[in-house]
Amino acid sequence: MARHYSEKRNFIRMRTNSRITYRKLGSHETFEGQCLNLSAVGVLFTSTHNIQPGTMMEINITPEHALVEPLDATIKVVRTQHNSQGRFDIAGEIKALNQ
Repeated sequence: MARHYSEKRNFIRMRTNSRITYRKLGSHETFEGQCLNLSAVGVLFTSTHNIQPGTMMEINITPEHALVEPLDATIKVVRTQHNSQGRFDIAGEIKALNQ
């Protein structure tokens, strides 16, 4: 089946500019970042903290508009890259949606 969108991924990424809070599983220390994009299976956000691939985390993404519910999920960090703004781009695979 041919895909007619430019990304050629199984799930299209939705660009967002939403606040994200996150913490490592088992920790009570919470940090903030900025969510850049979201798909059905993954998330990309920026942070001032470098998080190692393989780290399991709980995230909460709060949309800009109250029309959309916040997203609570458990992710596994798959990639971290230092960006040009002196922050880190963190890609995570969504493992579970939390309630």
